[in-house]
Amino acid sequence: MSAAPPPWFPVFERPLTLLGIADGAFALMRARPRTVAGIVAAFVLPSQLLTVWLQREALSALSFDNFDTATGTFEGDAGEFGLFAGGPVAIAVPLIVLPFIGVALTHLVLGWQEGEDRSISQCLLFTLRRAHLILAALVVSKIVQGLTLLIATPITMIVAPVLAAEGTGPIESLRRANQLARPRFGNLVGLLFLLLLINALLSSALTTLPVIGALFLSDWGWVAFFALSLVSTSVLNVLSVGASILAYLDLRNRVEGADLQRRVEALAEATGSGLRR
Repeated sequence: MSAAPPPWFPVFERPLTLLGIADGAFALMRARPRTVAGIVAAFVLPSQLLTVWLQREALSALSFDNFDTATGTFEGDAGEFGLFAGGPVAIAVPLIVLPFIGVALTHLVLGWQEGEDRSISQCLLFTLRRAHLILAALVVSKIVQGLTLLIATPITMIVAPVLAAEGTGPIESLRRANQLARPRFGNLVGLLFLLLLINALLSSALTTLPVIGALFLSDWGWVAFFALSLVSTSVLNVLSVGASILAYLDLRNRVEGADLQRRVEALAEATGSGLRR
């Protein structure tokens, strides 16, 4: 039995609105849910396990037995180790993991454009071979964000897709991202604010589940927190990464006419095949 053909996305062949990009990010999950979930879980699972384990002391204090109705707070010792190690790691780990997911999913989506349905292992191997470039690009991007007081954030959000799609190094990926983003910078700012809004709404809904799980399992609450956080974090990551991928493709289409070039090449190939017959 032959494998199912890669999903076809009409969004690749037409200009996208901001809402279209956001909706397209969710479409990535619907297109190949198992593949996308496998790729995201490969990075999110170990990072979430590390983060939650470091915060296990604080999470174990989340139980109804420790809740003070008078103050509305939880009593108990959160533990020096949990507070000291868990806090910084909880902030740093998602920042490190996100560009890896971005490169892996970009490789998957570009395969669909080329008529190839790439597997989880293919996307992961592609990403891990570029781990040093991804980490270097992350450091460079964060430095640029800091120096520009976050003004360059809309540009850095497409660095991972550029690195995956064009095979460039960290500095060149940032330059290329700036080249593509500059004519459409205002639209990218709008997309960033839209993603922040959607992320905030989803976070308030999804992150409530891990806290509820932690409350009901008392000392083992960190286990429930880990399991439910994995789901919520994965959804939010796919939204952020998927939007950055589609934003990159949309910039290629709008700024460089990449969609028109693909159509011309497809027409030339079809015409050439017809003449040969």
